[in-house]
Amino acid sequence: MTGPAWDACWSTLPAAPGAALWDSSPQLTAARHLPLFRDHADPLLPLVDIGCGNGRQTQWLAPHFRRVIGLDIAESAVELAAASAAGCRPPTPRPRRSSRACTTPRPSPKAVCAAF
Repeated sequence: MTGPAWDACWSTLPAAPGAALWDSSPQLTAARHLPLFRDHADPLLPLVDIGCGNGRQTQWLAPHFRRVIGLDIAESAVELAAASAAGCRPPTPRPRRSSRACTTPRPSPKAVCAAF
């Protein structure tokens, strides 16, 4: 799916946890995976959740790291994440940078970021 399609999907979902089929409890996902990757993360760098959606996993991970950043192509998903999290910086549209090796001009999709 494209950014606009994901944005349309997230904008129609309610903010309630579990509204999206793939939105599982952090106890079933992030909590189980944290012990597997914590020792491999540099504590001085932010943890980046790519494809953060509504931010449930990102928010759960935030107390375990110095800084956590959620990125998603759907602005409406990150707006849900920011609205549901205390202490979250508001979403910031960020243009995706293209590879320097790419010589053909292409439209630049956007990613959206929220920091916890």
